[in-house]
Amino acid sequence: MKSSLFTFVIESNVPSTNNDAENSIRKCVMQRKVRDQVKSKSGMIAVLLSCFETWRIRSQNTLSEMVKYI
Repeated sequence: MKSSLFTFVIESNVPSTNNDAENSIRKCVMQRKVRDQVKSKSGMIAVLLSCFETWRIRSQNTLSEMVKYI
């Protein structure tokens, strides 16, 4: 972990923050929190959308990632 902490200093294509990733899922997360949707069916959809967007940003396979949590 420590060896990868300052990768952005060495690699110019690595951003120093994760703002892009955070901003891309912010809308889903905020809606979920404001509506306290974690306890409802529509809340589960919001959680899944957050997961899908996170996996997309990380270039991870959505199906493979879902299987890990089932």
